[in-house]
Amino acid sequence: MSEVPEQKSQTSSMIIPSSALLIAGGVLLFLGLGRGGNFSILSYWPLILIAISLGIMLGKPLRWPVIIGGIVLAAVLSLFSGFFGLGGSRATTHDIKQGLERAKEAEIIISTGVSKLTIDSLGRNSRGNSLIEGTIDTVKGETLETSFDKNGDKVKYEVKSEKKGSINLVGNQDKDWELSITRSVPVSLDIDTGVGETNLSLGDIDLEKLKVDAGIGELTVRLPKEGDYDVDLNTGVGEVTVYIPRSVGSRIQVDKGIGSLSLPDNMTFTRDDDELTSTNYNNSNHTANIEIDAGIGSVNIRYE
Repeated sequence: MSEVPEQKSQTSSMIIPSSALLIAGGVLLFLGLGRGGNFSILSYWPLILIAISLGIMLGKPLRWPVIIGGIVLAAVLSLFSGFFGLGGSRATTHDIKQGLERAKEAEIIISTGVSKLTIDSLGRNSRGNSLIEGTIDTVKGETLETSFDKNGDKVKYEVKSEKKGSINLVGNQDKDWELSITRSVPVSLDIDTGVGETNLSLGDIDLEKLKVDAGIGELTVRLPKEGDYDVDLNTGVGEVTVYIPRSVGSRIQVDKGIGSLSLPDNMTFTRDDDELTSTNYNNSNHTANIEIDAGIGSVNIRYE
């Protein structure tokens, strides 16, 4: 008879965490499905969180049947949406191309929504005539806005995504932004991402400044082999990896929240609180001043 009160006490103690889990599952399900019918096979996984929370609340003997039922329901709905082609809005691919217009300096601003962003340098066959080229995917309810302005020898180009309605965190994961930018003139690059993986391969770019504000997702940056430039990386949630060429002297300041800081074994530097300075910084022909402000996630510094 003494087991019943103990079980009730254990169940009662789990009400708050299970309620939080229930709310989280409901919010993620809402964000995944969206108000505009944008859902995908991956949109139903929050049902498992909801089932787990309900199973904890109901206790034995209903706990496992409810949890298993939630897993089965999520799997069935995922298969149903995939089989009948309900995997979210089909992406529309836009071609992006903007000429350099004989400019000697450029500023490029890129703002994505929920997508994967990849940036590298233009090939030699571009002959220095293009500022930026590539493709961008959008879905129903999302618009793409671009602007171009020239002031003297400097040009400013901006491309951004605007989406009406709710934000779909898990339903638009096949959207890609694949862009290549000029290496013919000095470039300042300002990037603002929402949710998704970001890969920046800037090894051949004449970079003056890089600023990245990343929301959720892994961020990988490969820095230029030559030049003197500033790098400012601000991330919310996700792993950050920065590759620094061995020829570049670097000064690195890291402000991290939750997560580890990983440095290469063969890196020689002096340390002053959160600031790291490579031993070749003062006598190198190429330097990078790097600031990293990371919320949740590990920060990795690598040489290449």
